[in-house]
Amino acid sequence: MKRTKHNLAKIEDLLQSLGYRIRYEKGSFAPGACRLEANHVIVVNRFYDTAARMDSIAEILDQLAIDESNLNEEELKFLQKVLTIEQTSS
Repeated sequence: MKRTKHNLAKIEDLLQSLGYRIRYEKGSFAPGACRLEANHVIVVNRFYDTAARMDSIAEILDQLAIDESNLNEEELKFLQKVLTIEQTSS
């Protein structure tokens, strides 16, 4: 999968379908996912370029327990493509 802004936007839409909010914040931290009360939030460094953002999100998605029952067939296929980013960048 190409690391473009369009694909990043599609990943952000997929995260929204999964019930996650993504935040781009500045700071010197490792990207990650957390759960604040009932809210699922993924935080990524805002200074990362598109490729690094996609790689970080793919790594986070690979570690999450994802409820695929909320996704349609097209979203499931896209999720598999996103997860292959993590496998190829490792």
